[in-house]
Amino acid sequence: MAIVYYFNVDEIRDCEIREYLQHLPAFMQQEVMKYRNTIDQKSRLAARLMLCESLRTSGIDDWQDKWRKNVHNKPFIEGWKPFNISHSGKLVVFSYADGSIGVDIEKVQTIQHGELMRYFHAEEQEFIRSAANKLDSFYEVWVKKEAFLKATGTGLVNGLNACNCILKNVSYQGDCWHFHVIDIHPDYKSCLCTLNEKEPITISAFRFERAQYFPNINPPSSNPLSYM
Repeated sequence: MAIVYYFNVDEIRDCEIREYLQHLPAFMQQEVMKYRNTIDQKSRLAARLMLCESLRTSGIDDWQDKWRKNVHNKPFIEGWKPFNISHSGKLVVFSYADGSIGVDIEKVQTIQHGELMRYFHAEEQEFIRSAANKLDSFYEVWVKKEAFLKATGTGLVNGLNACNCILKNVSYQGDCWHFHVIDIHPDYKSCLCTLNEKEPITISAFRFERAQYFPNINPPSSNPLSYM
């Protein structure tokens, strides 16, 4: 089972950032505040809060000393499920599953994707060039490739052109990884990558229990996806 949560950072008011920070371990607070841009701060803050909330609902409260990073600097918590985080624009996606998992989300916007394509696998380049909507196809390939690289924990070490992510799956070091396209918002492309071809996936907007952080403030009534 893969759990996918998404969150719009506009749900966190600027004046609330430091208050929310107090509910994170000190090392995570430092990670968040090293970013100067407010949206970047909110994205990291939301991701860490989603992780902490997911751990809490899983019955795990004492986990700080189990925080680890693998040889590729991918974080994990010893004894808990694999998790992964991605953010783009104003959306943050947090996912965890029983087995290895990678997730990516990208806001579709006009860019000079032709320059980036030269780093892609040759068959991916041809797929994009022959597409009716080249920008859309570029992002389709991009999120699959990023999700795969994050699932395997290799990052960009082996280069973007080392794998072909056009199909529904890709083989790597004896394993077959499967892509699951997920629809979160029409302005975004997103994909999940797991070892399970028929991975059950639940997708939902994340709601912080605001009373836990601000007991005297009523939660906002706005839709988290209504103002991209």
